[in-house]
Amino acid sequence: ANELDDYEEGTWTPEYAPSSGDPFTSITYDFRDAAYTKIGRQVTCIVAMRTSALTKGTASGAVNLTGLPFTVGTSHGDNYVPLGVSVDWTNNPSNIKVNENTTNARIQKTFSNTSLQVADMDTGGANNFLGLEFTYFI
Repeated sequence: ANELDDYEEGTWTPEYAPSSGDPFTSITYDFRDAAYTKIGRQVTCIVAMRTSALTKGTASGAVNLTGLPFTVGTSHGDNYVPLGVSVDWTNNPSNIKVNENTTNARIQKTFSNTSLQVADMDTGGANNFLGLEFTYFI
């Protein structure tokens, strides 16, 4: 009955994924560290990840962050939350949109409310760094 008694901490494995076309042909992560804290219906995620190599293949569309630890709830409409830190992108992201009824979030471009695109990702080494903290509800 008391949702504050529903407390959990853990780790999760984030992935970059395209919204259309085929999945990336190959992707190598330099590092991926992700943790979460869940209190009742509120989930706070912390992520630090960077690619060292990326082959796009026929991947296209928006860049999604997949693998959220819990499915996003349906009663909150579009959930946009600011990113904590982001660097090393062609178009620096500034917020993230969690997608209802999924374990995905869409990375958004700086102040434009448009999605970061696969074309914005760098295929070279030590790029596509994302460091963030965001909260959503299940």
